[in-house]
Amino acid sequence: LRIYNISKDLSNLSTYHCYDEPFLLRISSSETLGELKSRIQKKLEASDEDFAKWKFFIGASSKYDLLENDNLMLCSKFTRVDKQGFFENILGVEREIKGPR
Repeated sequence: LRIYNISKDLSNLSTYHCYDEPFLLRISSSETLGELKSRIQKKLEASDEDFAKWKFFIGASSKYDLLENDNLMLCSKFTRVDKQGFFENILGVEREIKGPR
């Protein structure tokens, strides 16, 4: 699963854009959003205070949908695979980045 940092497009607040390099995480067929969020927090060494402010989205291009249910089975949302073997949809993380982008 490709995971990108995303932010709102200031010229069109209904769309988002990706920035920075993505990172990859393998997900299991039974993994929930809550379990994946815990792994992301650990991987990025985020404090509980900072992590509580992060929002998670699923989407492609500039259209993303907010994911709010931590019990969501991720395999139900990420099904189509592209030519390189990655899911066509990505997981977007909206968060404050400290320092230059």
